[in-house]
Amino acid sequence: MHSEKITPIILCGGAGSRLWPASREARPKQFLPLFAGESLFDLTLKRISDDTLFTDPVIVTAGTLAPLVLQSLGMAGRRATLLLEPCRRNTAPAIALAIETCDAALLQNPMLVLASDHFIRDDDAFRRAVRETAEAAKAGRIITFGVEPDAPHTGYGYIAKGAPLGGGVFEITRFIEKPAQDAACALLAEGCLWNSGNFMFLPGTMRSELRRLNPGIIDVVSEAAGAATRQDAGECAVLTTPNAIFSRAPNISVDYAVLERSHLGACKPVSYRWSDMGTWNALWQHHHRDEQENAVVGPATLRDTTGSLVISEAQHVALVGMNDVAVIVTADAILVAPRKVGATLSELVKALKADPWTTGLG
Repeated sequence: MHSEKITPIILCGGAGSRLWPASREARPKQFLPLFAGESLFDLTLKRISDDTLFTDPVIVTAGTLAPLVLQSLGMAGRRATLLLEPCRRNTAPAIALAIETCDAALLQNPMLVLASDHFIRDDDAFRRAVRETAEAAKAGRIITFGVEPDAPHTGYGYIAKGAPLGGGVFEITRFIEKPAQDAACALLAEGCLWNSGNFMFLPGTMRSELRRLNPGIIDVVSEAAGAATRQDAGECAVLTTPNAIFSRAPNISVDYAVLERSHLGACKPVSYRWSDMGTWNALWQHHHRDEQENAVVGPATLRDTTGSLVISEAQHVALVGMNDVAVIVTADAILVAPRKVGATLSELVKALKADPWTTGLG
């Protein structure tokens, strides 16, 4: 019976340019086998593998990534419905597409929206939080999971929680976009939470708020869903939406489209370790490290080196006398940078794409 289960919606797009050169358009970061041979997408599938709690997932992705998704599903022995977007239109249209194509039997189930490239250390704690939040979702709230910060991170959005609503869920008083360092420290002192970008709601609740706040999204996505074509890939259903229709959808996140404007928004504070794994430094922080605080994936020899990240797909890396660096080696590119390199790496990827000599490396 599906009546008491939760439907996971996994958003599986994006290029992850801040994890270049390993992450590319054709193989974004969620498919990199960096965790004992498993990828972030593999770990996400494991997180929702409890079939007493979850239905088979719905995965919203690009057609070019469908083979990678199906490969991971096959290795995990999982079934899913794949919704193929012909172009990127951010999270609000992606979520709307999941709602508009949802099986009628599942419309009374809460939906749990998850990014495919997030890292959570404690899956049991995650599932407990989901169970605790389900009743508030059934009561008509749109709930985001707010992570208790362990540092004044400037790369995350924050949530200020308000009055308790019961069941460990709170009102949201305001959203704060990625703050400067001083502001991030003040937000921590205030008790604000990181906005994890994972949400739970009833499909009808989200659809009504999308209709009220951004009717253009529902109009276009509903039309695209109605024109979608279906084929089967093993035990998975694959629905492809037409570009001529879907491309008319506004390019907007669900945060801007709904959460920051809706009176139904709420947050569930959680204390498990979480990361959007958006930088090499984040990967280093959450990866197994040796006594010298080095994290190594692939063949490498390190001497007099501390606090560094080394990833090599094939070639043997020798690193001597280096501290706090990232060395990433793929078949066609090598990155050597400070481990804490962040947004500047995205700018580098843009420059590579713009240069005719290196456009294929982007």
